[in-house]
Amino acid sequence: MLANPALTHYAILTAMLAPAFFLTATASLLGSANARLARIIDRARSLLKDLAESEDPEERSLLERRIAVQRRRSLIILRASQLLYVAIS
Repeated sequence: MLANPALTHYAILTAMLAPAFFLTATASLLGSANARLARIIDRARSLLKDLAESEDPEERSLLERRIAVQRRRSLIILRASQLLYVAIS
């Protein structure tokens, strides 16, 4: 044990605060990833709605490509969130 009481208090405070900072940073990362995933899903839903209303084959092809990009983005963000959950547990 440390002989100096000031150093002992410092060690205790450091041990208490480090996990709190880690959890706050992790929560912030998860929150931003979830918000991004929600935006991607909203965009994909609007593209699907536009696709259902579209009659032009060229426009439908463009919308299908955009939907594929949104699917790929959502899978990347979902995988990143899963890996972050695994990392914190």
